Amino acid sequence: MTLARHSDTPNFDKIEKIDEAGRASIKGYNIPEIAELMNIDPSTARKYVNEYHSFLEKQAENDPYFLDRIQVNTLKTLSETNE
Repeated sequence: MTLARHSDTPNFDKIEKIDEAGRASIKGYNIPEIAELMNIDPSTARKYVNEYHSFLEKQAENDPYFLDRIQVNTLKTLSETNE
């Protein structure tokens, strides 16, 4: 995961935390649960989730095939889950 802004670019550890919080959010965890899982303040968890979603939105805007790849991966995962 790469973020474009140079002055506000988080370090590697923060990027990992943003990714972890974002993925937990996508899996259905709410902000208090993410905060507890990651042992961070709920406001920080919300910030990380918002940054993750913002990153995904930028990816979708900048890459016309991004959503197609997500669809293929989602269908593949669903078929594997049903097996």
